[in-house]
Amino acid sequence: MPVNGHPAIQVTADQHLNDSPQWAPDGRHLFWVSDRGGSRDVYRIRLNAAGAPDGEPERLTTGADAHTITLSADGRRLAYARFRTLSNIWSIPVPTARTVSIAEARAVTTGDQTIETVDVSRDGRWLVFNSDRSGSWEIYKMPAVGGEAIQLTTDSSGAYSPAWSPDGHQIAFHSMRSGNRDLYTMAADGSGVVQRTSSPAHELDPTWSRDGHDLLAEVIPAAKESGTASTFLAASTFVLVPLDGSAVRTIPVPGDFAHWSPAEDLIAYHSSDGLRAMSPAGASRLLVPNSPTGEEAFFAAWSPDGKTVYYVAKAPLGSSIRSVPVTGGTSRLLARFDDPTRQHTLYGFSTDGRTFYCTIGAQESDIWVAQLEAR
Repeated sequence: MPVNGHPAIQVTADQHLNDSPQWAPDGRHLFWVSDRGGSRDVYRIRLNAAGAPDGEPERLTTGADAHTITLSADGRRLAYARFRTLSNIWSIPVPTARTVSIAEARAVTTGDQTIETVDVSRDGRWLVFNSDRSGSWEIYKMPAVGGEAIQLTTDSSGAYSPAWSPDGHQIAFHSMRSGNRDLYTMAADGSGVVQRTSSPAHELDPTWSRDGHDLLAEVIPAAKESGTASTFLAASTFVLVPLDGSAVRTIPVPGDFAHWSPAEDLIAYHSSDGLRAMSPAGASRLLVPNSPTGEEAFFAAWSPDGKTVYYVAKAPLGSSIRSVPVTGGTSRLLARFDDPTRQHTLYGFSTDGRTFYCTIGAQESDIWVAQLEAR
């Protein structure tokens, strides 16, 4: 943007990640990180005297997985941090009496991949998750006891937040394949994909109603689609999408990460003040307030009878799994993430009432230096 306060000039399009902009020494080229080609790579573009793009972006790396970049003062060398979060699915039995350590958890998936979310079918037989193991974010399913993962989607724009329908015959998810985040459903074998939303807003992270007739999802206005997690939460509300094609209804309650009870019309969700429960009409009450010590309740999952809400509590000294009665009251500590090599990552948390499934992993980062060739 001009330093004289004139309007900012858009350099990149909205539908991709564009991060870590850096000026070249000549002031006429801009370098940045983008996933416009699938992976996070470094791009360069020439700007005219007014600061507007002068030509098409030039891709400088392939498969660099760059997180942030910087240029040397003479513009001849580029340094970038390559950041990776390795995350797999682990399981641990739901404790009945004592608090357990996450050291007792068992790896369900292994390998060099990042799994963002996981959902278990009502009968406890199948898991569905999204992973970057193929180079793009795709959806897979596998037996909950372990075994080979079956790839269900093949779209370079990615597929995210898969969720089983109550009868286990369908999977809901969101994808960027139409240019922004929209909701989709497909059969459990990956066939019969149906687009369920197409508004300019971003609908994401669907959850099924207990009867399987509707989807509830977070919705973010198109003008608010970038920013920090707190910006997202402040802008996001919910939308109810009937699968019979009738009118979509907005629920103007701020929050995210919603999960519908399997036993009654009650929705648990994360809000800025803690974990809340609301009716489909939007009447909301606080279940677990955020702690003054910094502990925050995230990622709700229900007991099969709908009487208990399980959740991941994020705290400065580590995460834990806790439970609270749906009627409210004192929460109970069930499991501690007390092993530094087994920490909860990203958004995965689900249960069939017998077993918890969550995403556990570690973060790795290295610094690389590349020589830039003059052209």
